[in-house]
Amino acid sequence: MLPHLPPELADSLITELEAMKLSVEEQLDVSLETPLGDFNPPKMLLTKHLRSIKKLHLPVEMSKIALNMVDIHPEELARQLTLIDARLFVALPLSELLSKNFLSPETCPRLTLISEHFNNITNWVGSEITSEASLKQRRKLIAQFVSVGIHLLQFRNYYGLMALFSGLTQYTVQRMTKSWEELPEDIDEKWQHLNVTCSPLGNFKRLRELHQSATPPSILAPPIFVKDLT
Repeated sequence: MLPHLPPELADSLITELEAMKLSVEEQLDVSLETPLGDFNPPKMLLTKHLRSIKKLHLPVEMSKIALNMVDIHPEELARQLTLIDARLFVALPLSELLSKNFLSPETCPRLTLISEHFNNITNWVGSEITSEASLKQRRKLIAQFVSVGIHLLQFRNYYGLMALFSGLTQYTVQRMTKSWEELPEDIDEKWQHLNVTCSPLGNFKRLRELHQSATPPSILAPPIFVKDLT
């Protein structure tokens, strides 16, 4: 549960993340509640909208409150995605990367799960945007995911960044040209930065440089390190 929020509001806010978490737990047969190490978790970040709801002392009927993706602080969303991604990689045995075991799903079940989760995030980002009928709201969603991508980059979660970037660059998303117009200047600058970082030019030259210079902990992007193994 998110701290400092009514339980019903927290449940509705993290429904999609909980679904991902349960799926990962079932397939890995591990609990994502297990700590990665000794650390003091940062205070939960709340958007202005959620802070205002928190102060209202609302009645029990929380289901009537309209919440959507843009109500979640982008840095907090990036944190939660990174925690899920980190536990996926912690559970990856080195044996799956040796002797070409990674070439067959039967000999690399954990790596296969990592790839499936990558695709799930990509499709989730794309569907969140394309299923939104309101042009104004689609722009907000694009801005939200771009901001999440910047935080994933800052967290050195290159796996999550590439999955999110792949969702934003899906043809069905990119063809919505009006949704990409008139984005706030700071969001447009962030998007250009993500484009340079995730560009496939030079065999993902920039992302490879980040891989090599990153200090642990960091989460590498499978499209790069698996390709190098072949």
